[in-house]
Amino acid sequence: MKKIILLLISLNLFANNIINYNIYKRDDRIDVMLSFDSPYNAKDGDIRILSGSDYVGVVLNNVKISERNSQILNMPYAEQLLMYPLGESTVLEFKTKEKINVIPALTKDDGFGLRVRVMPKTTNQVQNNEIKYAEDNNIDSKLYSMIGVLAILVLILIFVKRQLAKKGKISNLNSKQKVASFLNINENQAVVICEKQLDKDNKFIVIDYENSRYKLIIGNTNIWLDAPNQTEENFESYFEENKQKLQNMIKQNALNSYKEKISKI
Repeated sequence: MKKIILLLISLNLFANNIINYNIYKRDDRIDVMLSFDSPYNAKDGDIRILSGSDYVGVVLNNVKISERNSQILNMPYAEQLLMYPLGESTVLEFKTKEKINVIPALTKDDGFGLRVRVMPKTTNQVQNNEIKYAEDNNIDSKLYSMIGVLAILVLILIFVKRQLAKKGKISNLNSKQKVASFLNINENQAVVICEKQLDKDNKFIVIDYENSRYKLIIGNTNIWLDAPNQTEENFESYFEENKQKLQNMIKQNALNSYKEKISKI
């Protein structure tokens, strides 16, 4: 009795267990991907293919599955897949009324997986029980999807970056034009002396025009500060010392504009 128990335990220890499976359906083939809890060291005769009038089955010796499974395939050449235990083996039974080829292939590197490929049989195909190995380029379709999504995201980021850069260039090119329009002066005779960004929408800018230098805030808010004399040159220092004051002026101007709109309602 003890010998029988030990024999059963040893069989269970050396058997592989199916821990997961995925089914990928395409027009010309079906791939059933099995994952094992340990490498499946299949030898000749461990993987057998059986066929009947309405099925083709794959018998995996020394492979266990925890429960019976059934999947509707609904393909022209394969209607249903049944997976069930049979003694110390597992059977994958494909229900079909057509002639099909079933090709098992172990993963070459680690043996933790098995691909069972089902294809419509053509006249030059011969079914055999030889153990094959899956090609190295057999990549999971989920990986293809992930690569596709990442590629799309990269293209979107490149497009957004170019649009922002383009917008920034246009904004810089139009600064002098906005000043000229606001002051009603000749743009070609105006020279930009200083230009500093106050926030994402507004700039502090100094324009030299006909021996006068005009300090302004240009952007969403256009404010003419004053026309300083020609001798004032340290606008960098002026900007840093008055930056907070200039930003407060933008906020106050926006508030006054809002009040004016409300009063007209």
